[in-house]
Amino acid sequence: MALHSTRRWGAVKICFGGAAVLAGLLVAACSIESSATQEAHSSAENGSRARAGLVAVSAPPPKVSQSATPVPASSPFYLGADISSIAAGGGRGGPATYQDVDGKSGSEIAVMMAHGWNAFRLRVFVSPVRSAPNNSLENTIALAKQIKAAGATFMLDIHYSDTWADPQHQEIPVAWRNLSVEQLSEKVELYTVDVLKQLKDAGAAPEMVQVGNEITGGTLWPQGHVKVPPSDVKNDAGRIQALPEPYDDEKQWANFTSFIKAGVRGVRTTLPTAKVIIHIDCGGDWPVTKWFFDHFTAAGVDYDIIGQSFYPNYHGTLALMQQNAAETFKRYGKPVMIAETGYPQTGNPQAGPNGRYMFWPGTPAGQAQFMADLVNTAQRQPHVIGVFYWQPEGRGRSQPPTSSHRRAPLRTNPRGSRSGPADDGPRVRSSRPWCRTVAAVAASRGLRARSGRRRRSRRSGTSR
Repeated sequence: MALHSTRRWGAVKICFGGAAVLAGLLVAACSIESSATQEAHSSAENGSRARAGLVAVSAPPPKVSQSATPVPASSPFYLGADISSIAAGGGRGGPATYQDVDGKSGSEIAVMMAHGWNAFRLRVFVSPVRSAPNNSLENTIALAKQIKAAGATFMLDIHYSDTWADPQHQEIPVAWRNLSVEQLSEKVELYTVDVLKQLKDAGAAPEMVQVGNEITGGTLWPQGHVKVPPSDVKNDAGRIQALPEPYDDEKQWANFTSFIKAGVRGVRTTLPTAKVIIHIDCGGDWPVTKWFFDHFTAAGVDYDIIGQSFYPNYHGTLALMQQNAAETFKRYGKPVMIAETGYPQTGNPQAGPNGRYMFWPGTPAGQAQFMADLVNTAQRQPHVIGVFYWQPEGRGRSQPPTSSHRRAPLRTNPRGSRSGPADDGPRVRSSRPWCRTVAAVAASRGLRARSGRRRRSRRSGTSR
């Protein structure tokens, strides 16, 4: 079954330190049919649904409810990307040069927007930043101004840490570690206000603000660390920091929600029209999503959008993601955003062996097929308002789908000269093993719908 699209796929050539990398860019609002892939997934999904204990009708909503956030019929679908690595200096490859399929150079933002992308996400760490890319507020403001100048929507991801904050660790910034719970809440609010005020004063106020990053297990650990229930869907990406002992669930949730409420107050005070996103990593896991947001509802946490990470190897199938989004909107009345996604380039042309939910090949075509299927699935649900790809300028095995309706763009060899049209397949053009060049796949020929997160190694420096 061929993959048919009424829009073309864009591709951009990115040169890091003289070595070329192709990152595929999916066009916004693509109308894609991939029924063969959906059918191939169905049997595996049914088993996953049974193991997860999912039911067609959800339980009644909790007594303490929140007001629904309607999704206007005219609301745009956000096709976005987290391009934070640019703000941090481009990563270990150094500064980058970006070229469109016609060989013309431009900024990554300009090239992506030319292919239909309309939103960009930037993270910010508490300064001084440690053991992570330098996504300081100063660096974030500079790139945020470019996003706003280009006319794109800007999503800010506040980590409330001076290093990576994710399901494995949510460390209190070193400068905040001697503060009490009450003082931490006050600090979170003041910090949020300061960050947003500086962005606003620079003419780069975000339209959406994440109060925390992948906070399923809480934030500002150990004070705000909560015990996540076992999941039949999710796969852990690594060792999670130990819970505080003795553990008091009620106390920990009270601390956690007080921190988030403080951050939300900071947003509402400084940018009243900005949408607040609560971001967890349960893309295909309705039971844990329900557990989490029932707690937030009971605590009266104010927010507008539910953000989810969805990396297939860790968060389930497309059917589970679709059901989770539907159940989430039904129960909480909030639109859903896929705030992070990605698919690894493993080089394996076969689907399946790389993980429980890896239904796409670990190839450029497989990555393109994954994104086509994900965006198609998301757009079929009016309450799913966008998909954000994590680090589309990523190198080697972390790079996103690659496809174009035209001939593959020219490669650039390590010295920077053009070496001629690329063929359809990976080829190392640099002595650096982490830097690959992958040719574009011509969409006009159709991509086979074959069954088969890029999850980051935090310690290797390729994390969010």
